[in-house]
Amino acid sequence: MFTSGDDIPGMNAALYAITKAADANGIKTSGICKGYEELIDDDLILLKSTELQKVIQKVGTLLKKAHSKRFMELEGRKLVS
Repeated sequence: MFTSGDDIPGMNAALYAITKAADANGIKTSGICKGYEELIDDDLILLKSTELQKVIQKVGTLLKKAHSKRFMELEGRKLVS
């Protein structure tokens, strides 16, 4: 799962709902921390609905956000598999 842009209210609740539905269907859900920068570095975390349920009331996103100068360049985008 990948989110981008500014933190918005309800993002953790949306992540929880998607992950809960995936869990119910036997699908594992991964999140990409800190946007494109960590996508380049392949920094994925396994999302668990039981953990997300604990943060659904918090503002922002569990996955964080970050700008990536590397992704703005073609060479940086080539690093994403």
